[in-house]
Amino acid sequence: MSNVKKAEGKLGVLVVGLGAVSSTFITGVLMTRKGLAKPVGSMTQYDRIRVGEGAEKKYLKYNEIVPLADLNDIVFGAWDVYPQNAYESAINCEVLKEKDINPVKDELENIKPMKAAFDHNYAKRLEGDNVKDCATRWDMVEQLREDIRNFKKENGVDRIVVLWAASTEVYVPVNEKVHYNLADLEAAMKADDRENIAPSMCYAYAALTEGAPFIMGAQHNSRHPRNVGTRRKDQDAYRRQGLQNRPDPRQVRLRPHHRHTLPRPERMVLDQHPRQPRRPRTRRTRK
Repeated sequence: MSNVKKAEGKLGVLVVGLGAVSSTFITGVLMTRKGLAKPVGSMTQYDRIRVGEGAEKKYLKYNEIVPLADLNDIVFGAWDVYPQNAYESAINCEVLKEKDINPVKDELENIKPMKAAFDHNYAKRLEGDNVKDCATRWDMVEQLREDIRNFKKENGVDRIVVLWAASTEVYVPVNEKVHYNLADLEAAMKADDRENIAPSMCYAYAALTEGAPFIMGAQHNSRHPRNVGTRRKDQDAYRRQGLQNRPDPRQVRLRPHHRHTLPRPERMVLDQHPRQPRRPRTRRTRK
């Protein structure tokens, strides 16, 4: 604990990709800040951890163990190949209901994506025009670093984290001559080695160079070879998130034939296990 700095000041969260995952995540945080939803499923906001044993055993929240930024101190920003703001994106993605998005409409409309560092060869299904004009991969990195510095200055944030939540890129084979040495990696960027340097690498390099942690939060790729042939139901489970019509986990457990009588208030889910179903299974009764 002595080496962990206090979470003071504003925290900037820059998200790569303002699609279904990001817009739902941002909407959930904004609604929770206004008291319009509970962060069910969020470990840092809702769960407790057992600390100690025996008579000293107690259950503490995450922010009681390590310093965490308060939700009110978070400022969101994004990059995306499409120019639509966070509100338009959330409406178009149709993960959340419009009645749940409108209470934070003003805040979402203020989140307008910066031009993305993008290469169509790495995500062939995207055709957006909100894209940076980069001569080389090194130029791409420099523009991203400038975006981070400008966002930090314009929003008065003290710390920045970068979260990758964009579409899954095509696989890039490991090249020992490029990826195993920082000097060789930089040389490949300057030489515009587009075959071995994906845009996601440029985001990671730019973030780390600016002192911002880079978090890989890529979506599950259902078209990956190891997932081909699996049930569609299992593949779709990775994409499910947002408002869930399920009971509060702290409610008293009843017998199966009584569970249908429980009220099922909607809760905002910020994080969730990839195989968590959208609705709980109910026991069928014979007629």
